[in-house]
Amino acid sequence: MGYSFSTIIFLIAMAFTMYAQNKVNSNFRRYSNVRNMRGITGAQAAQMVLNYYGVTDVSIVPTGGNLSDCYDPTQKLIKLSEGVYNKSSIAAVGIACHEA
Repeated sequence: MGYSFSTIIFLIAMAFTMYAQNKVNSNFRRYSNVRNMRGITGAQAAQMVLNYYGVTDVSIVPTGGNLSDCYDPTQKLIKLSEGVYNKSSIAAVGIACHEA
């Protein structure tokens, strides 16, 4: 029984996705215990990015979950997970700035 080309591509894509997610999780765990030098939280960092670029119509709100951070363009909200919103780690600041 042979696999079709699309099945092989799908399996390769799934393996790559799982690898990438594992790397994100492991790096977040590693750097979530390293405090940033300025002591700012993820929410403060995201607000600084928005201010720098003159964006005034986007709000930053906490959301549940782990690494569930996202920008919702329909509501103009940056949703930061609990491990990012109030934390002052390097990981929190990096993720918050990415979303902003």
